[in-house]
Amino acid sequence: MKLHLFTAFSLLSLKFCVASEANYALSFNGIDEQVDLFMAPLMKEWTVSAWIKKEGPWKEKEVVVGNGWVTTDGWEDYPLCVDTGRLAVGRTGVFAKDAPAAGIWHHIASIWDGETTTLYWNGEEIAKKRGGGAICPSFLGSGDGKEFFKGQIDEVRVWNTALPKDVIESWMGKPVDSSHPRYNRLVAYYRFDDQALDATDYAGENKADRKIHYKSKRSSEGPAYVINDNAAFAIPAKPMTHLASHALRSTLGARPGERDVELLKLRIHLEGNQTPLHLNGLTLDLSKCDALDDIERLHIDSLGPDAELDRKLATFEPSIAPAAQLRLEQGDSLALKPGINYIAVTADLRSDATPGHHVHARCEALSLSGQKIEPLDIGAQAGKPILSPKKDPHTVKVLNWNIWHGGIEKGREIGPQQMIEVIKASDADVVAMVETYGSGPRIAQALGYRFHETGPGSNLSIMSRYPIVDTYKSNKGSFSSTGVKVKLDNGKEALIWCVWLRYWKGDYTIAHNVRNYESKDQWIAGDNNAPVVDLQEILEKDIDAFYDGKMPIVIAGDFNSCSHLDFTMRAAAAGIHNGWEVDFPTAKVILNRGYKD
Repeated sequence: MKLHLFTAFSLLSLKFCVASEANYALSFNGIDEQVDLFMAPLMKEWTVSAWIKKEGPWKEKEVVVGNGWVTTDGWEDYPLCVDTGRLAVGRTGVFAKDAPAAGIWHHIASIWDGETTTLYWNGEEIAKKRGGGAICPSFLGSGDGKEFFKGQIDEVRVWNTALPKDVIESWMGKPVDSSHPRYNRLVAYYRFDDQALDATDYAGENKADRKIHYKSKRSSEGPAYVINDNAAFAIPAKPMTHLASHALRSTLGARPGERDVELLKLRIHLEGNQTPLHLNGLTLDLSKCDALDDIERLHIDSLGPDAELDRKLATFEPSIAPAAQLRLEQGDSLALKPGINYIAVTADLRSDATPGHHVHARCEALSLSGQKIEPLDIGAQAGKPILSPKKDPHTVKVLNWNIWHGGIEKGREIGPQQMIEVIKASDADVVAMVETYGSGPRIAQALGYRFHETGPGSNLSIMSRYPIVDTYKSNKGSFSSTGVKVKLDNGKEALIWCVWLRYWKGDYTIAHNVRNYESKDQWIAGDNNAPVVDLQEILEKDIDAFYDGKMPIVIAGDFNSCSHLDFTMRAAAAGIHNGWEVDFPTAKVILNRGYKD
């Protein structure tokens, strides 16, 4: 029984109810499928574990849990992989004698306690080696677009502590819940049982705004959900209980007359699969809205395990009149599911809503089968701004965006579509886009923007709601530099330039708060050897050749460097950036020419 992600949701979206909890796994094709994780590095000690069922013979290298973190020594370790026919912790060099047999479920785990790396197989220690280090698990099923795993993966767990052998052994055959002795050290947990479009991270209450993303490298729909037939793993029956709830406030702008404008998204985390809890009450505070008259109606929708507004089920009343305080009640019509449940609070704005006003909602409490819960409030206190329906002819708003691999991390359809919505909400007049890779024409067409790229599927592109009256071919190279001239609403012209600068690989290290340098001079020298050289060449060969020095000019793009305005003495004193105060040279190259940052 194989359910692709799209089909899985179309079945679930009909009714959000609780039956016996099935055990699902993710199936990877071994060709082009992976799951991208977004995590902070694990610096001092860690444990990574998973259940796997291999399909077919092992290739020379297949990665179960991969790393995407760059240091001055290169790419960091694979926490779990099979290398040359042996289960391994890749570059640390911890190897079993052989690889798990195909067609059978195996539990595998690796641990670093700060000194020694240990490999476990079905709860037993099989290899150990002094050494190892920090990791940043970034991929399931591949090593970032290579070394793809073919088979099924389930129950992926990542901890920021070295678990004892007896704890691994006693918990490998059942789901993690809040009774686990190290539950507060669980930083990522993927069960896959809810078959969500974005498989859910179950790891504790501090993960309210982080989701997992599917990525198909070529043409498939992404990993598929399949029934897990692992006889060594069982989901016990237990009453449903509440773990944590969060209210995430959206701050992207909206225009008068827009419908279904997201104000809040509630994330309700439950565990247990018996005696389901029901959402039967909601208390909302709209008193911080600049004017309640800006809102025509409110809507409350259940999104199930997904956070997408286009997959909703109306709950409470179909439409609700705004008020400073709202106490909404309903019976037991909405049974919640084990795991993560999303509820959206949206508004229809009046056509005459006042630009510059903010609409603001806060969830004071929710009722789960009569139990009052106060969710943790997350998001900017200002609320959502109402944008002007008309543009200021003397103001240009530029959005600078590296969309990463063509923006298809959540799928070839939904990824670019969500970027279209973000650009709309940003109210940007011009978009300088990096890593466009074929997605640009569709995005620009949907926005009604003019579009320039350096070639089909190119890295750099520029989108503009203004007419593009001229384009410029780079003398340095189309991958690194391109520019356009646009005609503004007030009749003046402006030059927009988009760049990509090479990175010195060490720059990515400090972004993860790793102290990997002997001195600040070493780091500054790294920038001087890569992004500074590229930027100076672009300025001299391209911009100086085309810019008349009179019209306004904006230089945007991916500088692949840090800013001297971030790594200040004040930031270092606060412990940010691991205490580094660095006078980065890259941005100063432009500032010294009279530009403003």
